[in-house]
Amino acid sequence: MAVAGDRAEVTLTVNGHHDYWVYYRRGRVGREERVSGNGPTLGWEDPSAIGW
Repeated sequence: MAVAGDRAEVTLTVNGHHDYWVYYRRGRVGREERVSGNGPTLGWEDPSAIGW
């Protein structure tokens, strides 16, 4: 897991060999999932690059 400001990147290993990325942003009630998928999202930590 990596955290940058109000954003977080979580990498999960599924079935022992498959990576899956989940991206969160801090909202009013805690962290909320914004993006997920089979590959990393470049620039996830830069608020000006991705306007979730």
